[in-house]
Amino acid sequence: MSSILILFLIFYLILAKIRLDWAVMFFLFALPSYQIRFDCFGVPATLLEAMILISFAVWLFKNYKKIINNVKIKLKNPHFAKATLGKPTSGRYPFDIEIVLMLL
Repeated sequence: MSSILILFLIFYLILAKIRLDWAVMFFLFALPSYQIRFDCFGVPATLLEAMILISFAVWLFKNYKKIINNVKIKLKNPHFAKATLGKPTSGRYPFDIEIVLMLL
């Protein structure tokens, strides 16, 4: 059973690396997979949690340069960050910072 889970998670990782949007859609489709439980190094986990972690890790590795640059800009000039906080820029989700803080 564990080899099937590992194989599935490897295929999910490959899908997330190639098409992250499809992986997120598949993750939404597979919400009932919270019932499939396993242990990873003695820590109990579910298949859904593993899919969430894989999706988040792939997104983080794809966008880490942008994230670091945004954090540097906001740390260097807090007045600029306050001035642009209420103004959504084109192409950005208005609550992206809040969602990342909730995930952390």
